[in-house]
Amino acid sequence: MNQLTNIENQIFNIMKTKIVSLAMIMGLSTITLFAQSEKTENFEVAGNCGMCEARIEKAAKGVEGVSTADWDKETKMIEVSFNSANTLVLWVLH
Repeated sequence: MNQLTNIENQIFNIMKTKIVSLAMIMGLSTITLFAQSEKTENFEVAGNCGMCEARIEKAAKGVEGVSTADWDKETKMIEVSFNSANTLVLWVLH
């Protein structure tokens, strides 16, 4: 009976190690996936004033997956950050 308990403990320890290892791998994979899916692009957008800035940024942020949009009136460039796993930069451009 003592030998059976020893074998059960060994099996339990092996399974516990495998479960913890699997959980760590899944956690790291998830972190890597989210880190890679956030993307930032810059492109030119015509406009002249503060009202244009508000409309341009609102339109870009209205696209699903876009997290930030910042248009510079002087350079006419917008910087857009978005989740590339479910958003295409072309969707932002239209």
